[in-house]
Amino acid sequence: MQSVSNSKSSKITIEGVSLLFFSLIIFSYNFHVIWLIYDLLAIGAIYFFIKNTNFIILLYTSLAFLFFIALILKDNIHAISFLSIWDNGKHLFVLFMLLKLLDRYANTNRIRSFIMKFSIFFPIVFCIQVSLVLYQYFSGYFFDDISGTFGYRGSHSIGYFCLLYIVYLMFVRRSTYYLIFIVVVSLFLNYLSDNIGFYVLFLFLLIFRLYRQYNFSMIIVYGLTLLLAFYGLNLLLGGNMIGEIIYRVTRLINVANVDTSIIVDSRPFLMFYAYSVGGLFGAGPGAYSEIYQMNGWLIPTLFDNKLNLNISACTSLIAEYGVSGFILWISIYLKYLCYFFSDLSSKLFVSFLFVSCVFYNNILNDERIIFMFIFIVLFLKIYTKQNLKSTSA
Repeated sequence: MQSVSNSKSSKITIEGVSLLFFSLIIFSYNFHVIWLIYDLLAIGAIYFFIKNTNFIILLYTSLAFLFFIALILKDNIHAISFLSIWDNGKHLFVLFMLLKLLDRYANTNRIRSFIMKFSIFFPIVFCIQVSLVLYQYFSGYFFDDISGTFGYRGSHSIGYFCLLYIVYLMFVRRSTYYLIFIVVVSLFLNYLSDNIGFYVLFLFLLIFRLYRQYNFSMIIVYGLTLLLAFYGLNLLLGGNMIGEIIYRVTRLINVANVDTSIIVDSRPFLMFYAYSVGGLFGAGPGAYSEIYQMNGWLIPTLFDNKLNLNISACTSLIAEYGVSGFILWISIYLKYLCYFFSDLSSKLFVSFLFVSCVFYNNILNDERIIFMFIFIVLFLKIYTKQNLKSTSA
């Protein structure tokens, strides 16, 4: 990569490679087949990171990765262990590269043009996703496979795409009436794909947006309006939507009543199970992973593969890296995220949003999801910069 001062190479990095790659992850149907493209992007991002980072970030990153390597050396060494560290950590450099470039060229026409391209891209892709989700639902697809263009077990990806489009309209383009329409359709799509986590993450985004723009009374008004719209959608769906969402969310967060003597493939049970096998320092990076066409050496111990410790990044990291490694992975990602936001409320929100995603699904081992999450953060960054600029003016 040429010097970042070279506007031509920077333009290619942001508008060319990023948008092209974004198209690939949406229309590839099974992104894991072309994971090599993302890895090449991450390798290029490492070069950018080395040239543009500061000493504190570099030191923090180096010490964290040395700790993860030490977890490998404490037991038998496996090739998949090194790949696990890379697979979980490569997104840091992509995140750093895109947000750093945004910081540098935020007020240029190139960035404005880049943002405008999404105003054409999103509506077209959204229409395609709606058509495919409806077809898949009425054709009797398994709910995890009701995922539009994202393919086998890609329902979480359709949820993140909807969130990304909503964030773009909510924080960047700020089109109120069109936003309401997209939100209602997204609520319906994610109900069809049984993607309950979408509703929780959307609620977080909505609260943050209302907090940043409106006073408390307006938050109450908009909140009641949303509840009425949600209730109306529930009636249209036969009155089953709200009860199902409440049941699934309660099941997701209810860890107090978990019976660890009964083996079930649920997030609360798997969190306890991950701790039982991972403890403080983990069973070893990659021990339960299925990455780069390799299987972790402890997968056969999961009750004949009936338990899926990769259901979320939380369970996966605790089982393989232990509580200490899990906390370190979370802290290093939060370090990178908070580095690019100046105000406290934005730092707290992006931190909370990332941690929620870590507990919800395996965000670090699905390149499609983490790349869309990075763009969510990118759009939030654009909004906060615009907001701070208007406030200071």
